[in-house]
Amino acid sequence: MNRDLLRATRRAALLACLVALALAAPGSRAAAPAAPSPLPSPAGAGAVAPGLASGPDGRVWLTWLEPRRTGGHALRYASLRGTRWTQARSIAAGDSFFVNGADVPGLLPLGDGTLVAHWRWRTGADPEAYEVRLSRSGTKGSAWTRPIRVHDDASNAEHGFVSMVPGDDGVVLAWLDGRKGAGMPEGAAETELRSSRLTPGGSVVGEQALDARVCDCCPTAAVAVPGGTLIAYRDRSPAEVRDIALVRRAGGRWSAPYPLHADGWTLHGCPVNGPALAASGDRVAAAWFTAAGDAPRVLAAFSRDGGATFGAPVVVDGVAPLGRVQILMLRDGSALVAWLGAAKVPGVSGRGDALLAARVSANGRVEAPVPIARATEGRPSGVPRMAFAGESVVFAWTEARPNAGGDAKRGRTDIRLATVPLDAFRGGPRPARTPAR
Repeated sequence: MNRDLLRATRRAALLACLVALALAAPGSRAAAPAAPSPLPSPAGAGAVAPGLASGPDGRVWLTWLEPRRTGGHALRYASLRGTRWTQARSIAAGDSFFVNGADVPGLLPLGDGTLVAHWRWRTGADPEAYEVRLSRSGTKGSAWTRPIRVHDDASNAEHGFVSMVPGDDGVVLAWLDGRKGAGMPEGAAETELRSSRLTPGGSVVGEQALDARVCDCCPTAAVAVPGGTLIAYRDRSPAEVRDIALVRRAGGRWSAPYPLHADGWTLHGCPVNGPALAASGDRVAAAWFTAAGDAPRVLAAFSRDGGATFGAPVVVDGVAPLGRVQILMLRDGSALVAWLGAAKVPGVSGRGDALLAARVSANGRVEAPVPIARATEGRPSGVPRMAFAGESVVFAWTEARPNAGGDAKRGRTDIRLATVPLDAFRGGPRPARTPAR
């Protein structure tokens, strides 16, 4: 579905639902409690591409790209202590960062205190040619190793949308790889899903292709499961069906790709809308966006066997959402799903795109979504992030302000943060929406 058609579908769905929403029961979206508390941001003006991560010790880490006065950008980070961030520091800096709201840097805190960071770095004159770089810190961020490339391919091609997750024998890395199209017009070759492993000694080994044909620019997701790793991504069939697929590593070997759910979304183009995963032992929760049948929906599904199989999906939002999902696993086996949808945000006039979050139980109960913030329409807003912070959840998103001419792509951006107590997501079920297909 192209962008104009998606917007038209959203408008039609919203008009059809306005009366129903106005008369909805107390458990509906309009009546959901607003509980976000603003959190000061350590990021400077013009920052983009926020990333959030909770370490094994519960510490929350924020990463972002910030423009430098001398040109280029710096990859910056800070950690949360109570309600204050530590002093921001830089991991890397220069004028060759690939800056994109959907394909963002990331940081992985490990149990031994090591931090691993990745980012995209341009490799030539072609603005769409970039590699994935990685650096480690064994001193909690005070010093970082010299960057290395996570893939063996050095061609001027696209490499990005990285996921990192701890494994039994090092950190597992997964990314989208466009090496088959190096030197060719965009779209002339297929994009692969590839993986490698960062050893405890700092070497990258074991690179291999996991799927030879995937969607070109949808973020990937990865979680650790008992005995291995589970990766989710948007697949691409020869008939241009772009549903979510999975690969699973167990015993040192990767499975063949298999579907998460047969949505049947046929699309001649990339929707820039990847899946999200969360896991606790054998329990895995997945969330994703689909517009199969020209009906945009955010779906969630649960697994009890480490992602080998999933139950039938439940509709989290069927009122023309934009997607860009995130997910966290809660202690009781339910999940917290965040996404961009249409809602009334308290304190902001009118309805519009908003960052929403809702608790979804494994038995299919979807509680009333909590509006977190008004969202900027379009790609400059990027993908919102969330992470646990004790008994609360931290949210991060990019606020894109239009310039004097009304162009959000060329206006100023800022990273905004808020915290919400976990108890705020127990607002009761909302009315059933469009069933999953």
